[in-house]
Amino acid sequence: MAAAPVFVDVDTGVDDAIALIYLLASPDAELVGIPFRITIGKRGVAAGTAELTDRATGETEVVPLDEIAKHVGEAVAQARTA
Repeated sequence: MAAAPVFVDVDTGVDDAIALIYLLASPDAELVGIPFRITIGKRGVAAGTAELTDRATGETEVVPLDEIAKHVGEAVAQARTA
């Protein structure tokens, strides 16, 4: 998988509108809504894992922290072809 810049919004607030305007003005940006949630909690950090949840199906997969980017990339690719 090729490296690609990703903008991740992890909070809600007024700055979201500014970030979206910036992204929409960029000719290289593609705005894609991805229905996945990554949950990293104290127990997960201690175990070296994170939860990747498909918000459309509710299915949750536990993945190693060092593989979360790979799993997200695969999930996004699969969602785009579905």
